[in-house]
Amino acid sequence: MAVFQFNSRRVELEFPGGIKHALPLNEEMRQKVETASKELVEKTKELRGRPGTAEDLETLCDYTLDAVDAILGEGASEEIMRNREDYSFLDCCDLFKFVTGEFNAAFIREANAAKAKNGNSAP
Repeated sequence: MAVFQFNSRRVELEFPGGIKHALPLNEEMRQKVETASKELVEKTKELRGRPGTAEDLETLCDYTLDAVDAILGEGASEEIMRNREDYSFLDCCDLFKFVTGEFNAAFIREANAAKAKNGNSAP
């Protein structure tokens, strides 16, 4: 007998140090991911066209971690990066890419599942 189960529609992320975040896969989260990504791009434009400095990399890292916090919640990036000694701008980028990549993949899976369901239900 088949048993119906509701889809949890959650994105579950696990980070070093046993840190876990489980967030809903809904329109509000889609907007958070999109807004955080757009704001990060806009902030990085401020630094274009001038010679890069170590301070600029620190600023970019801060912007990137702020974007992660906008998605996962205030203080999440600090909690995650606490386990990484002397993290770099590239580490910040890796974290942002992981978080946004997991959400984007989940949104795509949901959209494809909806398309498949709608396509299969046609007479």
